[in-house]
Parts: sequence; C-alpha cells; structure tokens
Amino acid sequence: IVRATDAKKTAGVKYMEEEANKKRENGEKLNNDELYLVSIASIPQLGDSAYWGRKHFNQKRFAEALKYFENVNEYLENNFFEDFWDDPLREYFSRNSWYMAFCHSELGNATLAVYYAEKACLVYPCPLHYMTYVKVLYRANDFRIFHEINTRIAEIEEFAEKLGKDEVLSEAQTEMYEFLQKAAALALIRFRKYDDAKDKLQCLIDNASGEIKEWAQKKLEEIKHRRT
Repeated sequence: IVRATDAKKTAGVKYMEEEANKKRENGEKLNNDELYLVSIASIPQLGDSAYWGRKHFNQKRFAEALKYFENVNEYLENNFFEDFWDDPLREYFSRNSWYMAFCHSELGNATLAVYYAEKACLVYPCPLHYMTYVKVLYRANDFRIFHEINTRIAEIEEFAEKLGKDEVLSEAQTEMYEFLQKAAALALIRFRKYDDAKDKLQCLIDNASGEIKEWAQKKLEEIKHRRT
C-alpha cells in the first residue's frame, strides 16, 4: 500500500479540506476535487490517498494516481458493511471506482476498466457512470455493450412515456439518451453489423436534428464507402 505521510502532503490535504468546508458553510458550490475530499473526511487515514490520487489524475499521471485510488478501494471494500457507511460515502466509493476505471482505460487495461466501471454503476447509479461503462465496454470490444445500451435506452424511454404533457426530460437524461443512440451505432459498426448500423443511423437522420443528425449522416457515408 502506498502511503503519503510527509508533512507537506498532509498539510496540503488539511488546507484543501478547510477551504472546502468554508465554501460549503458559505453556501458556495464545491468543485470535484473538494467534493472528493470532503466526502472522505470522516475517514482521516484515507485523506492523503484521496488528495494525491485526484491530484495525479488531474495531471493525467494515471499510473501514479491508481496507486492512491487502490488504497482507498482496498479500505472501503474491506469495510463496505460497517455501520459508518452512508449515502455520501457510497457515492464517494463509486466515484473512486470511476476514477480507477478511467485510469485503467487510459492505460490500456480494458478488463480492469470494465470491472471498475461496472462497480461504479452498481454502487451508485448515475449518468456519468453509465456512460463511462458504455465507453469502456466499447474500448474492450465487449459484446455486453449492446445489453447495456438497450437497457438504458429502454429506461429513459419508459420514463419519458410517463411524463406529463408539460414535462420534458432533464438535460442530463437528454444528453445520455443522445449519447446512447450514437454509441449504439458505433458498436454496431465495431462489430461489423453494417446493415443494422445503417438502419440506426438512418433513424437518427430522420428523427434527430443539429449535430447528431450531421454526425449520423457522416457515419452513414463512411459505411457506404467502406462497403464499396
């Protein structure tokens, strides 16, 4: 286990935590770094790992970041059923898994990227985690991507059907739905199901607008040239 225990590192963590708490007391919105640290403040022995893992992550030093995220993951997995677990800590655990998935994906470790992305979704479902899971499944050439995409599309469409006439999908839901439609077409192309991909892209061209429509038209032309 990597431990960051020197005085300079500990002081950096303490300062960041104090500043985050001040902002929260003043009603200000915390950024990702602050949210990440404040969520784990109840477990002081993980403060350094949380801080330095995120710091290396921001610098795109993914191999170094993983060493610290692994510290956090090991502790939280071993204590998952303890009484101190609450929703904020559960969200933190899932975010730590998301960081690990992203790092492994960037380092070319496809199997581990899929594993941690799936864990993030199971522990704390949210659009960011679902979208990341689809991305790493795509990079891993994992056929399960079709099940994941179809499941999420069906959930959003079912939710949309239940909305009142004056209600609309949230911005996050709309973004995820558009992402899934594009991911479905890309996955079909990846697995050389070109006829199905053409049908999906044509459906987007007929029903979408703006950037998505332009994107679908471009991809459809690419398939036609690829098959000639």
